[in-house]
Amino acid sequence: MNDLAPVFFDIDLVIVITASLLIRSGGPGAAIFAFGQGMLIDLFSAGFLGLFALLYVISFLCLELGARFFDLGSVQGQFLLVGLVVLVKEFVLVGLLDAFAFEVVLSPSLFFWFGASAFFTGLIAPFISSILKAVDLRTGAERQETP
Repeated sequence: MNDLAPVFFDIDLVIVITASLLIRSGGPGAAIFAFGQGMLIDLFSAGFLGLFALLYVISFLCLELGARFFDLGSVQGQFLLVGLVVLVKEFVLVGLLDAFAFEVVLSPSLFFWFGASAFFTGLIAPFISSILKAVDLRTGAERQETP
């Protein structure tokens, strides 16, 4: 691994879209999306089958629980909740990798990249959510026009 693109830094769009689906269509649609995306990641990667499906279902449950404490409809709530869920997902991933006998060295730089990933994912969450809302409004208006 090089130092410019570490393995634990990612902008997790699956969690952002799951949060947006939780706002727009409720729990069942968001849960199915999270589980389906996790299974697709598992199928197209060479890792353990079910690892990312479990991670994204746990992330959905954290979003569902966090939506009781934070207003997921506000920009601040989306930033905080999505960032916290990404942070939880990264720590659960490290725990699961350690449980499956992959050695992950916990270092200060690892915690920095976890925080950076959570911060930037939380930062783009309101923007992605507003884009998805605009697409939903546009396609909803087109569906109502056609009989």
